Amino acid sequence: MKPLKGIVLFSTVYLMLYALTPHINIIPDSVTVFLFLASHILVIYLVYTVLTKGIASEKTFDDGYWYEDRERMSIGNGKD
Repeated sequence: MKPLKGIVLFSTVYLMLYALTPHINIIPDSVTVFLFLASHILVIYLVYTVLTKGIASEKTFDDGYWYEDRERMSIGNGKD
């Protein structure tokens, strides 16, 4: 997970700054448009990196784990 921390942090900060650019009004609109176009590339790279270098969970939906941070959920008519 260590190599992913940098790209996730950079992407988050970049997208937050991009979202603020129309409100702080200190850079030209052409730079904002460039940041918009570059953000697509950044998000695609982030998704690709997380999917290829991320750590897969050993818990599965079939075993009743819907989320990694939740306890096992029972599925069915309550007879579990």
